[in-house]
Amino acid sequence: EVIVTQIASTRGDVHSMPIQHYSKQNKEIKSSWLSTMIENIKMKPHGSLAKTLMKAFSTEEKCIEHLESIRWNGNVVSPFDATSKVYKCANHRYKCKNTGKYFNVKTGTIFEGTNISLQKWFVAIWLLTSHKKGISSLQLSRDLGVTQKTSWFMLHRIRICLGIENHTQLSNTVEVDEA
Repeated sequence: EVIVTQIASTRGDVHSMPIQHYSKQNKEIKSSWLSTMIENIKMKPHGSLAKTLMKAFSTEEKCIEHLESIRWNGNVVSPFDATSKVYKCANHRYKCKNTGKYFNVKTGTIFEGTNISLQKWFVAIWLLTSHKKGISSLQLSRDLGVTQKTSWFMLHRIRICLGIENHTQLSNTVEVDEA
């Protein structure tokens, strides 16, 4: 299972949000929680918000610390065994005593298994949710300075977690213009 954790308010205060889970196998949405962050972000004008967002999350270290405080609130829980004791290791890594597996704050989230910085993820989430009609992968790639393939991947994961998927099938007679 993959868990989307809350990103946070750009004002520095933390609000609780439900976590959104989805199974990689069947992509079922089980619950959700980026909404509070989205609402907090939408309160500010766009010009100052981007600056505020970049200031609040100016380094990868700040992003990781913020994600850790939101996800675990000072009490780290192993994603492999919730009852296990957890040991803190170097570089924001942890070790589950019962399973012997290592993990970090990204384990089990949409951020897992990517080399994309959390700063870019946070900005991508903000851009997607602040545009009324969404944002294309081409535009996001220009805004973030990544390839279109990377931005498509990011948008795909974010949209799944937010439940923004188009499974609507066309019915009746469908006309297609060949031009």
